[in-house]
Amino acid sequence: MGAISPGYKADLLIVNDLYDFIPSIVIKDSQIVAEEGQLTCEIRPNDRSLENVNTFICPFVEASDFAVAATSRRIRVIELFGEEVLTKERIMEPLLLNGSIVSDTKRDILKIASVCRYTEEKSIAVGFATGTGLKRGAVATSVGHDAHNMGVLGTNDRDMVVAANRVIELGGGLVAAENGKVIAELPLQIAGLMSDRAGSEVAEGIREMKSTAVKMGSVLSDLFMSLSFIQLSVIPELKLTNKGLVDARSFEFVPLGVEED
Repeated sequence: MGAISPGYKADLLIVNDLYDFIPSIVIKDSQIVAEEGQLTCEIRPNDRSLENVNTFICPFVEASDFAVAATSRRIRVIELFGEEVLTKERIMEPLLLNGSIVSDTKRDILKIASVCRYTEEKSIAVGFATGTGLKRGAVATSVGHDAHNMGVLGTNDRDMVVAANRVIELGGGLVAAENGKVIAELPLQIAGLMSDRAGSEVAEGIREMKSTAVKMGSVLSDLFMSLSFIQLSVIPELKLTNKGLVDARSFEFVPLGVEED
């Protein structure tokens, strides 16, 4: 670390060339830990106490927290593009029901919320997103760059509440809910961002969450990854924070509703 020289700790990658950059040998703490893509050492679970590492502080939510009054016939919608972290701002006509704007699975305009996870007081903003293709249920995640507030996306408010409250119960994690029940979850007990489980278990858990989202109708290969970047309000064009929608081109908050011409 710091240099390749006697007396320094060897954390090194040995590669065949600098173009493909595929490691043939991985050295960690001066020990060879992998060769030709295979581990050569045992990965032991971390036995450190999890006490005082959970920084997820958030009150439970209810359906009214996700309600959006219909005050405009046109709204700003966050458009997602697969694995891209960039988003677009689209102006669309929402689905109205009993004076409220609700998720529209037929036109893929789904409700999304950013929930602050650092205070015992509620701080929640609700917007809408398109491009996920989700047809059923809701998903929630405590991984949301860079603030890492909780993100919730859903086809209906009830499942959004179930998914969000389960993330809160876990102290952070990824959750999928459908028909009022949790159908898949991956706890992230360390700051709501990391797990104390073995790497292989976490990898399998991530595969399960991605697969579950696809079964729920998502057209994205990794809905949870896409959801984690919706709150990254320094990347164009339109993002959502717990304080509201942000136009990352002008770095200004913008309202959900769009005034009529």
